[in-house]
Amino acid sequence: MYKPEAELAELLFHELAHQVVYAKDDPVFNESFAEVVAEEGLKRYLVGRSEGLERIALRKKRQQQFAELVLDYRQQLQKVYLSKQSAADKRIAKQQLFLALQQSYQQLKTEQWQGFTGYDAWFLSLSNAKLNSVAVYNSLIPALSALLVSVNLDLVLFYQKCQQLATLPRQQRHQILQKMLDETGAKP
Repeated sequence: MYKPEAELAELLFHELAHQVVYAKDDPVFNESFAEVVAEEGLKRYLVGRSEGLERIALRKKRQQQFAELVLDYRQQLQKVYLSKQSAADKRIAKQQLFLALQQSYQQLKTEQWQGFTGYDAWFLSLSNAKLNSVAVYNSLIPALSALLVSVNLDLVLFYQKCQQLATLPRQQRHQILQKMLDETGAKP
């Protein structure tokens, strides 16, 4: 637990969120919910505290850019898997996409992150599982963030709505969230 105070607070908000809302067999919903709660909790925790605000904002921006980059390539890889290419061609396309992802990361790191190396270890060896892990924690964040905004950042009301969503079948829950995202025009 050798994290700066604000990062430790954010981690606690995330983990405690799991005790408030839990949807059986839906880690994407559960983790995205906890991430939204953690981010909002951190914002509230930092009210009136100026220390590290810029550092935290920069870290969050990098996290978002990292997730967007990986999710974009994951989507491209999914298209390859759904294509009618031969298995051998799919493997080649996968390796090409992984190489392109690593190159895009290097470009992001150089052009926007001033050489920040915080994700270098993650990119050392890529796999489907690694890409999927990013999707689990990030896929529904835009929709759940839109839901939080729709209730005027009222966490109690947000929790109630998420608890209601958690009682629905996974597919229905995801469809409702996707519809909300489509209606708000928020970026997935």
